[in-house]
Amino acid sequence: MLFRSGTEFKLRIDRDILLLDRPGAENLLQTPIPETVDWVGYRSINQMTNTGDKEWTRESGALSIWILSMFPPGPRTTVVIPFTEGDEKRLGPIATTNYFGEISPERIQYGKGVIFLKVDGKQRGKLGLAPGRAKPVCGSYDEDKKILTIIRFTTPPGIVDYVNQLWEQQEYPFLGDVMNAYNDGPLDDGSQMGPFYEMESSSPAAFLAPGGKITHEHAVFHFVGKEENLDILAESLLGVTIQEIKRSEERRVGKECRSRWSPYH
Repeated sequence: MLFRSGTEFKLRIDRDILLLDRPGAENLLQTPIPETVDWVGYRSINQMTNTGDKEWTRESGALSIWILSMFPPGPRTTVVIPFTEGDEKRLGPIATTNYFGEISPERIQYGKGVIFLKVDGKQRGKLGLAPGRAKPVCGSYDEDKKILTIIRFTTPPGIVDYVNQLWEQQEYPFLGDVMNAYNDGPLDDGSQMGPFYEMESSSPAAFLAPGGKITHEHAVFHFVGKEENLDILAESLLGVTIQEIKRSEERRVGKECRSRWSPYH
């Protein structure tokens, strides 16, 4: 693998994928799963090893482990991203929202300690949360199919270096995001990769000596059931109720309608 600066990386990737039973899932989520919902959960343990004879440094460049978690979008599907509240001077901006141009305001909404993002696969956009803001959890709710999806991932304590994923020459290549959410949409030529949406997580930048290793874990859970039963999980894991998620969709629809309306039409 050749880095932009000319550094050649030699590495090995090892990955284990585990289907979780109820005790394992509840231990990972740190919350009980109601007997009244159907669910599945799986966990990936991802390890990268520097198999070369040179150290990976800030000067040479470094890699990270990046897990995408791609899902089918829906007309009333919303990604829910909890974040750490606080002063921007200390924690930085709440989110990076201009990966592929600024996200349309009718598609994103900020609540108290949470971001709501519409993921219908119809307009390309991506956001990310840096170490000062990100929590090790993210979720989505498909209102039509009554599916609550949760991802959990490992994060080291403190604020550490993450690879900057913005598609441009980087002035600060290690001021990147811990987690990202992506909504697919048509490209300028009308073609489209999906549609799909993603809830992504990354490991810190891997500054590894020869033989050094970094491990990143990422788990996905899907829950299906009545909304009053899914509420228990949404509130415990994301800090919001299913109704709050649905209201965010209603408010975004209202903003979209107002932005399209003009008394001169």
